[in-house]
Amino acid sequence: MKKLFTLLTIIFLLGWNTNVNAQAFTFAAGSSNYAESFDGMGPTGIAYLNGWTAIRYAGTGTIGDVLVMVVTDGSANSGAIYNVGAASDADRAFGSLGSGTTVPRFGASFLNSTGSSITQIALTGMMEQWRSGSSATANEVDAFEYSLDATDLSSGTWVAASSFDLVEKIITSAAAAALDGNLPENQTALTASISGINWTPNSTLWIRWSDVNDGGSDGICAIDNLSMTVTTGSVTTLPEPTNYPTSFTATSAGININTSWTDATGAQLPAGYLVKISTSANITSPADGTFAPDDLDFSDGSGAKNVAFGQQNYTFSGLAEGTVYNLKIFPYTNGGTLVDYKTNGTIPSATATTQNIVSSSNFNSDLLPWTQFSVTGDQFWTSDLTHGVNSSGCAKMSGFLVTNFVNEDWFISPALDFTNTSNTKMQFYSAFNFTGNPLSVLISSDYSGGDPSTSGTWTDLSSAAVFSAGNWAWTPSGYINLGVTNKANVHVAFKYTSDATAARTWEIDEVVITGTHAVGIGEKEAAQPSTHIYPNPCYGSFNAEMPDKGNFDISIHNAQGLLVKNIEATEKSMKIETSGFASGLYLVTIHNTLNGLNEVHKLLVR
Repeated sequence: MKKLFTLLTIIFLLGWNTNVNAQAFTFAAGSSNYAESFDGMGPTGIAYLNGWTAIRYAGTGTIGDVLVMVVTDGSANSGAIYNVGAASDADRAFGSLGSGTTVPRFGASFLNSTGSSITQIALTGMMEQWRSGSSATANEVDAFEYSLDATDLSSGTWVAASSFDLVEKIITSAAAAALDGNLPENQTALTASISGINWTPNSTLWIRWSDVNDGGSDGICAIDNLSMTVTTGSVTTLPEPTNYPTSFTATSAGININTSWTDATGAQLPAGYLVKISTSANITSPADGTFAPDDLDFSDGSGAKNVAFGQQNYTFSGLAEGTVYNLKIFPYTNGGTLVDYKTNGTIPSATATTQNIVSSSNFNSDLLPWTQFSVTGDQFWTSDLTHGVNSSGCAKMSGFLVTNFVNEDWFISPALDFTNTSNTKMQFYSAFNFTGNPLSVLISSDYSGGDPSTSGTWTDLSSAAVFSAGNWAWTPSGYINLGVTNKANVHVAFKYTSDATAARTWEIDEVVITGTHAVGIGEKEAAQPSTHIYPNPCYGSFNAEMPDKGNFDISIHNAQGLLVKNIEATEKSMKIETSGFASGLYLVTIHNTLNGLNEVHKLLVR
């Protein structure tokens, strides 16, 4: 009996805490107003109100998990979703705190049962700040969005309404501490108007706020006294755009592809653009009446992004290396079931090939294969296993130990072979805190080892890179040009300096070095490879695609040249497990047993 009671209790609690299928409210004929004070959670409640839920959408935990609600008066400091208010007080609010482990997203769904289209929504609410952050420069924002085609907090196409963002109010505090969110000085009144929409009868609207993991210890911002008033009516539809955008181009930068264009002109301007990308040359046109949502999961070789009219560029990042991508751009008017795409005539298209990964280092377990050299001072570059990007490992250097010390310390890559390689680039992530000197990034093609201050000719590339603004905020450098071609012994390095008055702490992570491989003597360059691997980088497994089944063998070698796996391709698409592989760079050779030809792909395993 006790076991049965326990099981029923678990089932009850699971159902009680998710509410992913119910609506927070149903707007019916004569019922156009919704109000939520969040007091129904109670001063000790950990159950979500009907129709409300929260998930972990970023961090090191399981992405998409429904979060367990935590009760706090603002003193809690862990990443979580919170029922927040003064201890034992019936007046409650609903908010979140982001951390490296848990970055929350929370919201609710609403049903239109009015029998008519809803064309406008008026929103009011109160932002209450219940905890200050430890950074005076990282101004925190929980971004507000809505969706007319989502089925949960992660799916669908979302539209921002920034006037309803939960924006940190106590922005000058450099200490994390509890606040009284019921005080006017810790509150901001919110209003927003969403108009020109077509929320059709018997369909669902989702709203959400997305937190971020800001630098330092984050604060808690919450929503209280939320109200929604809807207006029904008829929707005016616009014809399809008159013209396509012009000058549509695509260029590669590392494993990213940058697209740009000039806005369309004419009698009917577009509301936005759908940019589609694919490893296949056969990109299908979108269909009128079916809104194509964003698709930024490129593991199947294709993706899509909606871009508002007026924005004339977008970057697709994290693509497969050394891969030809085809792109097309479609202007459209309206949205939802009324979307009208322009697909006739000549659709603007472009092609770009991502670069090959020459070297990639994430420092998740140690600093290898990079090395450190201390020119001056007793401090040196070390491995930090918990404070890297997404709470992974990173390389760290500080000249502070009880007091500040004079230091010059170099963090140097292994020798990079750029033979028959051009257009070499590098991207890295940096973070820092405290006062002190900037970090330098340099490159040498004649460094022979030892003291880099006396060995090798080094060129400073620092001005081309974007560095962190501080407060431990991880920042990508962007792909910077290394400026070397067809060199066999190249090193890049980070140079740290400090003095007796200031010693900043710097961190480096996710260093990716790419290049375009030239065709060797006697080789013929294919217009497009016949085999593909994805995703790349991979986490636990990757897919290998061949033009046929039964005629291919797949072998995988590690960076030391040792064979780690050999597979006969029994299907055209093979899923290959890498869960037992150490993180690093591997060579995947796909051998055609009919003609004896090999296609070699570099694979980055995380």
